[in-house]
Amino acid sequence: MLKLKKATTIEEIRKYCTPKPLAEEDLEQFYINTNKARNLEEDIFNKLKNRVTAEVENRILFCGHKGCGKSTELNNLKKKLKQEMFCVSFSVHSECNMFTLKAEELLLVIAERLVASAKDAGLKINDKSLQDIYDYFAKESRLEESEIKAGIEAGGGVAADKSIIGNLLGLLAYIKTDIKLGSRALQTTESVLIKRPSALLLKINQLIEKIKAGLPEGKKLLIIVEDLDKLNLAVARDIFINNCAFLKINASVIYTIPIFLFYAPDAQACRNNFDSDISLPMIKIKEIDGKENNESFKIIKEIINARLDEKLIDDDALNMLIEKTGGVLRHCFEALQKASETNSALQEKKLGAKQIEYGLNRLGDNLWRQVAPPYDPPPSGVVKIEELYKRLSDYYKIEESKEAIAPSPDVINQILLMSSALIEYINGEERFVVHPILEKRIKKLKWYREIVE
Repeated sequence: MLKLKKATTIEEIRKYCTPKPLAEEDLEQFYINTNKARNLEEDIFNKLKNRVTAEVENRILFCGHKGCGKSTELNNLKKKLKQEMFCVSFSVHSECNMFTLKAEELLLVIAERLVASAKDAGLKINDKSLQDIYDYFAKESRLEESEIKAGIEAGGGVAADKSIIGNLLGLLAYIKTDIKLGSRALQTTESVLIKRPSALLLKINQLIEKIKAGLPEGKKLLIIVEDLDKLNLAVARDIFINNCAFLKINASVIYTIPIFLFYAPDAQACRNNFDSDISLPMIKIKEIDGKENNESFKIIKEIINARLDEKLIDDDALNMLIEKTGGVLRHCFEALQKASETNSALQEKKLGAKQIEYGLNRLGDNLWRQVAPPYDPPPSGVVKIEELYKRLSDYYKIEESKEAIAPSPDVINQILLMSSALIEYINGEERFVVHPILEKRIKKLKWYREIVE
């Protein structure tokens, strides 16, 4: 992994000012506490810490907009809790098929990551105690002997009587590959792993207990499942509303979930099946009356200036970047990177308003393309793109009149939240704002012009 450093040239902005979350090894140098710009009444770090270190296990839903800083905050949590927790963390984006993922498949991936982490850490687990769990997966997956052997060898396993944990890891790794590729093992009519989810949940809870027993004295298990906030409407709904009971495993676990799930009529069904739901508020750039939030601007400037030399960007251009990206940190860095690649930036060795505007336009083009109906129609029926455009026009006109856009739980708002066209602010109040970068595009829509006229 690339070790971050502060960019001192335009060319280095592309390399070091990435929109990716800060890794644990980069936190000390680049992490900026953003509590003052998010919500003065809540300390998200301590809120998460208190839940996961409690005597009883907590299943936590951690939500927030894509790119608002959730992964960085979770990496900070993992780093600070290393002495207290044995943390198993992974991204569904790298481990699963995001477009077809099911709750039962997520359980299987959690199992594989648990075994891999236990084996890598050399936890003292009674190998023979895993035999029953291995036998279950070998039988219920309906794999051929040759497939099981290939999976075991790929996972570093040996003869079953010598290393059950290696064999179990190899088998689960083989199954996980099928999940990611949508291959044969879990799709075949003979497979019962995903047809009997209650039995699967029982075995995974047994596996969790074996791993807990092998932890050093005083350590607790924490599982963090990231990037679930990137799921589409249909997959997220199937996992967290229709089948959320299967995710109540016997361990403290944090699931990062899509913010739009909480704007569904049946969102309470999701909340009721977990112990806590915690939101990471967006950094609020403007108040309802249109005035800039000085504290937010100051903190985002600190974040950006920690990653690039101040001489590389004009102050007015930096203010424009912050204002137009609406407090979405990922969008700040995406626009920065696009601006740094322009010919004029490379020639002038600096980012001014011209270059930042170019980067913002490219980012705006990408976001505007995401304002589209989902491929799978939601339960309420087909949504037309005209409905999305009209809603955005209505909302932007409300903003222009200095009034608050009140949140409402319907599918159009869900789609707009998923695409980042809408941003939710919950800093002492709850309201939507239209992403500032889309202003020019909305004003060109006939629905907006009709409202104005």
